[in-house]
Formats: sequence, C-alpha cells, structure tokens
Amino acid sequence: MAYKLDFGIWGNIFAVPTQIVDKHIKTCGSASLKVLLVLLRHNEQSLSLAELAALVGLSTADAQDALNYWIASGVLMEETLGGDSLLQPARAGQEPQTPAPAPDTVPLKAGEPQTPEQKIVKPPVRGRLAPEEISSLAAKDQQVSTLLQEAQEILGKTISPSGMEALVSLYSYGGMEVELILMVIQYCVSIGKSSLRYIEKTAYDWIDRGIDTFDKAEQHILSLTRKNDYEGKIKSAFGIFSRNLTAKEMDYVTKWFDQYGFELPLIQLAYERTVDNTGKLSFPYCDSILSRWHEKGIKTPRQAVDEMNAPQRAAQSEYQPKARTFGSGPLAPPSPQKERYDKAHAELQQRRNAAREIAAKRKEEVYGKLPRLKQIDTALAKTGFEVSKAVLLGGNTGDLIARLREENLTLQQEKEALLVHNGYAPDYLEIPYRCKKCEDKGYRPDGEACDCLKELVR
Repeated sequence: MAYKLDFGIWGNIFAVPTQIVDKHIKTCGSASLKVLLVLLRHNEQSLSLAELAALVGLSTADAQDALNYWIASGVLMEETLGGDSLLQPARAGQEPQTPAPAPDTVPLKAGEPQTPEQKIVKPPVRGRLAPEEISSLAAKDQQVSTLLQEAQEILGKTISPSGMEALVSLYSYGGMEVELILMVIQYCVSIGKSSLRYIEKTAYDWIDRGIDTFDKAEQHILSLTRKNDYEGKIKSAFGIFSRNLTAKEMDYVTKWFDQYGFELPLIQLAYERTVDNTGKLSFPYCDSILSRWHEKGIKTPRQAVDEMNAPQRAAQSEYQPKARTFGSGPLAPPSPQKERYDKAHAELQQRRNAAREIAAKRKEEVYGKLPRLKQIDTALAKTGFEVSKAVLLGGNTGDLIARLREENLTLQQEKEALLVHNGYAPDYLEIPYRCKKCEDKGYRPDGEACDCLKELVR
C-alpha cells in the first residue's frame, strides 16, 4: 500500500529541524513529540508549562516530564520571568548541553567487579544520562536496546525519557545485569507497582542486598511473594484495610508463619484474645500469646482453647469437688460456646478424613484398572508446578506458560475421557469434600470463617 500527503492542508506550515527525526525519533516518547510540535507551532511566543499542558491535553507533571527530554538534549531552553517558567526552542548554533556525572561517582559496566574506588551509585547521587547518550549506548550495546524494548513490552506502555534514563542507569551506573533488571520490572508489575520510581528503588534495594545472580533473584522473589501472602492474610484477619504492615509488624508475622509454623486460624484466635484482653490490636501482645503457645507445643485452635480454659477447670476442681466427674478425676463442665466450637471442628476433621479415605480408595481402585490414569495424574502435578513457577518468576515466559497450560488441558481432557469411557464420573478421583469453598477446613483461603463452620457452631 502506498501513502501520499493531502496538500490541501498546507495553507499554514511550520518547520521541524531535521535532527529531531535523525537523532531523536527512536528515543523520544509520544508525549515528548507532541509538546515539541506545539512549541514549534507557536515559535513566535513563549509558553508557560500550564499553557503547554492545556494545548497538548496532558497534566502539568506529564508535560514537564516530556519537556525534560528536549531540555536535557539541548533542543529547548528554559527561561523564567516573574516566577513563571517560559519555554522556547534553543537558538540556532547553540550546542546541546550534556549533564555531567556527579564528581564522586564512577560508572560501572555490567558485570564489572566493584573495587574500593568504585561504588554502586544510588539516586540521586548518580550522574544523569542525556537522551543522546542513551541513543548512543543503545546503538553500541545490544543489551541496552534489549533492555528498553523488553521493559516496554512488560510494562505495556511507552516508557518516558526519564524512565529510559532510570533503566539504562541501572545497567551502566549500577552494574546490574539486564536479565535482573527485567526480573525486577516483572516482579513489580506482578504486585501492581509499575511506576518507574518504584522499579528503580526496588532495583537498588536488590543491589544493596547483593542480589546479582538469577538464582539469588529467584529466591528473593519467592521470599517476597510468600511475605506478601502472609501480609494479605493477616490484614484480612486483623481487620487492617487502610494501611500496609510496618517492618516490625512483618517481623512478627514472618516469625509466626515461618519460625513457629502456625496456621492462620490459630493466629486469628490469638488476635481475638488480644482484643478481648486489651481492647485493641497489639502485635507485641499477640506475639506474647503465640510465643507461649509455641513453647507449649500448641499447634491447633482446639489445643489453644483447652490451654486458655485450663485455669478455670483447675479452680473448679479445687473449690467445687462435687462437680460431675468423667473417668477417675473431676472435670469442670465445658461452656456451651466451647462445646459447640469443639464439636464443629471435630465434625469437620471427620469429614476431611472420610473424604480423603474415599479418594484414596478410589485411586487405588482406578489406578489398578487403568494405569494410564496414574501417569496422567503425575504429569498433571508436574505441569501445574511448572506453570506456578513460571508465573512467579515472570520474564519472557508467556509462550512457556501457554504451552504448559495447553498440555495441562490436554491431559485433563484425556483423564476425564478415560474415566467416562470406563463408567466413572469425570471428577471421580477428586477428593469429595462436602464443602467445596473451604475443603471442610472451616476457613476459606482468605482466612475468613466458612459458612459450614458457622452453621455447625450454631
């Protein structure tokens, strides 16, 4: 298909310097190009930032970011008059000004060992890269070109000039490998933090932590993902909706889950006792309860309730010796609430055990008749794990994830077809939990009490 201009619109024209196309068309963003065209259109007058933003249809912050590209490259000059910023094209013959690096910083090449004289520079101490420097680096180093292209694909948007500068500086000044920078971007996007400032801050945090290999980055992401999951569960269980947990609070949470190995229902019970005793949420008080339970080997809510009611039972045993007895010793009659709670959990445990026994017997029966089904279940478990791993690690794994999910679907269809062909229901090998929402645990994945538990307690 051929294209041609409509010369009917050429009644009024303005000039565009050839270097705009020759040097900047590949590196400038769409917003930067828009603001420059508007300035060239109004080349006989000076425009304030607010006027320019209104003409282009951008916020003043976005307009300023777009202008910074041209100011840094020397195409525009900034003047002030009466406190207002006025923007004009640079005078003919004026040489572009290249910002110099800060005197106390030494750029590091990717992979270059750090020496005492060289230090990894953190913003805002590091030198700034001008747009023409970025263009030059991209032309000379394929890694820079790859970084900008793949970062833009991950973010799903055009990267601003300042964003390009931040990413390239991580490589050229920070000495961070392109593969690791892209992993940082993928992780930040996965948690809904796609701003370049957040990405840059996260990347320098990785540098501070000495994360300089793929394996270290993978382990760090797994740790962060696990802690994010912990934080979400605790915020929901503790009713914290307007803020994130502090670093100290997260230390407590990580200890409860990782060091003590507690499940959410037990932690939630400690929270309820904290509020009952103090009238407010207190992480230190809650931690004291959980630490005591850990020392006593308490692992379940039922054990914790028994421990909490022990003093009451002891007192009733001492001062009410005629209380009804069970077996050889006195026992205080349990409260109606505790009795219902214990019965509900016992009932759910029985349901889980029964469902698992049924599933185990069914698998033994079917695997004996149809060995292919055992092979399929093993393959399904493997592909499911690989999909989860690929989603977590991010990066250029889209094709891999699609292929694994397609394999998983094919295996699942083959499994169901084999079952139906041999007279079984398609879900015959699944564990037949009575409550699909919580799998007969009493608590949903978000930590909230399930309707089945509430019904049993009532």
